[in-house]
Amino acid sequence: LFSWWFFMLIIMSVYTANLTAFMTLSNLGVQIDDVQNLLGQTRYEWGVIGNRNPETLLLTNKNKVYSQIAQKGVALESLEEALERLRNGSFVFIDEGPILRHHLKRRLRHVPHRQ
Repeated sequence: LFSWWFFMLIIMSVYTANLTAFMTLSNLGVQIDDVQNLLGQTRYEWGVIGNRNPETLLLTNKNKVYSQIAQKGVALESLEEALERLRNGSFVFIDEGPILRHHLKRRLRHVPHRQ
């Protein structure tokens, strides 16, 4: 009988610890899944490099949300400036996927990113 209570105590402790960790970690960051979330938050700045394909695509998109992303974002002059802002944190850099993957692997190993 004692072993049964001891087993239940261990199970309840593990469950409580996991529940606490889940509830604590799920509220730590801003969840950005789409451009609406990016526009609606104030924690992160974002930007695109001027006079390049991503900026043109955002500005000429029929969906006005995408043009707002380019208009309200930080005007970046170069890729080096964008990478430096990423290193400093609280910045979202919008560019073409292959370019981002290449530079994230080469220069920004410590910066978290989503594909």
